Amino acid sequence: MDEDSLELWLKPTLENIKEGMGFDPEDEEADEDALFQQGYESEIMTVYEGDPFEIPYGYEADVPEEEDFFVLDTGDDPTYKEEYPAYTLSHGRYRLDREGNIFWREDEPDYDEEEIR
Repeated sequence: MDEDSLELWLKPTLENIKEGMGFDPEDEEADEDALFQQGYESEIMTVYEGDPFEIPYGYEADVPEEEDFFVLDTGDDPTYKEEYPAYTLSHGRYRLDREGNIFWREDEPDYDEEEIR
C-alpha cells in the first residue's frame, strides 16, 4: 500500500447479516451471532487518492484509527472538517483526498447524519 491509498474494512451491516440469518434486524439478542458472522463476511478494500469508490447498500466501511479522517459532501467547505469525523462510512459513493484526510461524498446521502459517526 502506498501513501496515496488507504485500506478500509468493508463489512455487511449487522442488520443485513441478521436479516440473512433469519433474525429480526432489531433483535439485540442476535447481535453476538451477527458480529461473529460479520467477521467472516468482511474484507479489506483499498481506495486510492482521487479515485471514486462505492460502499454498497447494506454495507459499511470502517476507517483506520491511526489518523483522523473526515467526511464531507462534495462542494462543502473543508475549513470546518473537524466537525465531521469519519469512523465508519455508510453506503454511497466517495472520493479520497489523502492530503486533507477527507472522504468527499459524491452522492446525496439518504441516511441520518448520525449513521456515519
